[in-house]
Amino acid sequence: MPRAPGAFEEVVDALRAHVEQRATWAGSSFDELAAQAFDEIDPLLLPLKVAQNYVDTDEAGSLADLVANDAGFLRSGERELLDRLFGYAPIGELIQAEIDNFEQVDPPSPAARLGAVAANTN
Repeated sequence: MPRAPGAFEEVVDALRAHVEQRATWAGSSFDELAAQAFDEIDPLLLPLKVAQNYVDTDEAGSLADLVANDAGFLRSGERELLDRLFGYAPIGELIQAEIDNFEQVDPPSPAARLGAVAANTN
């Protein structure tokens, strides 16, 4: 596989942009999700909170933490392999296409969203 320095970081940046877009659409933001604990979050925003936590959190183990690699979790060869893999598979481009093609219609009202949740649990 060809060298692709920075490809892993580009995918993580695209994932963050994706969560930010969807959080904004739902009336929140990436930073607002990050500031709330799981037990404080609106249950309808819970999937976005999980995604935000996976992409970037203050705790070790998020994708952003792997990009920064401050703890030295990845050796240089492992980081290069991640870059090569993510450079070979255009995942960042696929995420960006999803962002670009998202139909930003008005989000449903809270009552409509709760009705949809209730309908899916029956």
